[in-house]
Amino acid sequence: MTDPEAPLPASWADARPLSRYPTHEARESAIRILTDAYAYDAITEVEFERRLGRLSVADSGAAIGAIVADLPVMGTTDGRSSRRLLPTPRSRITGFMSEIRRTGPWVVPEHLSIRAVMCDMKIDLRYAVIPSPCTIHVRAVMANVSLLVPPGLTVEFDMQPFLAAVGSDAAGGTQGGHADAHVRVVGTAVMSEVRVRVR
Repeated sequence: MTDPEAPLPASWADARPLSRYPTHEARESAIRILTDAYAYDAITEVEFERRLGRLSVADSGAAIGAIVADLPVMGTTDGRSSRRLLPTPRSRITGFMSEIRRTGPWVVPEHLSIRAVMCDMKIDLRYAVIPSPCTIHVRAVMANVSLLVPPGLTVEFDMQPFLAAVGSDAAGGTQGGHADAHVRVVGTAVMSEVRVRVR
């Protein structure tokens, strides 16, 4: 059990000294740290991508640790204010070199952003509460993204493929589908497969 009076670390560098890790372990940990920070809106998409680029060329645990040293620890005080960085209502699902599953009952936000990079992702909407209208913006890079929807749900599907396979089995599921669709799925797929499947 942790001491409740112990000071909380202000940054990931304090909580996880990546300079002590082997380079490959430090890089994997830093990727998870960046993904959490992006998912909880601690950094912007532009900053997320910039830091990923720096990670790809960093050649030591110390260099990797420096890239994420200023990021706050999720669920603790951020060191710059009394605000606590707790998970916000899920408006973004992010995966990087991982397997992501979102299933069961859940509340879908009006605008859901999906970022999938070199991962396998399944988003199950069959038991979800879905607002109308709902827009799901997908950016997939070398990834497999499946959206499962119940019969009768109309989907406007407008993905832009680049060396990719995209498609929808749902009603109104062709490119440039119906404007009155319950769900709009838009975005880009690069060397990826993005499918809406009725189950």
